Amino acid sequence: MEGQDVILREPGSTTRRAFEKALKQTGVTIRPVMEIGSREAVWMAVARGLGIGVVSNLEFMPHPNLRKLSFVNEDVYTHAHVGCLRERRDSRMINEFFQIVEELRQT
Repeated sequence: MEGQDVILREPGSTTRRAFEKALKQTGVTIRPVMEIGSREAVWMAVARGLGIGVVSNLEFMPHPNLRKLSFVNEDVYTHAHVGCLRERRDSRMINEFFQIVEELRQT
């Protein structure tokens, strides 16, 4: 990615922070050409040939004009958080959801 035109998410984006941390750790320098506030807008800019975009695996949507590339030898990741209003925590459906989340977290 050294020297490539890159379309970045907005400052503060979780994906952007993880990407910039990996760039710093590896000493890679990119050429940011645009900052965009949504992953969908990043996809559209990349599909129109404006540069390379970075989204998480979970955010990537297949498109005929996009090609997914993965980082190798680099640990780039973000965290997901789950929460609810305290007064809704005793709801049967929400409680069961949290149990599933906890089971997945332990795997």
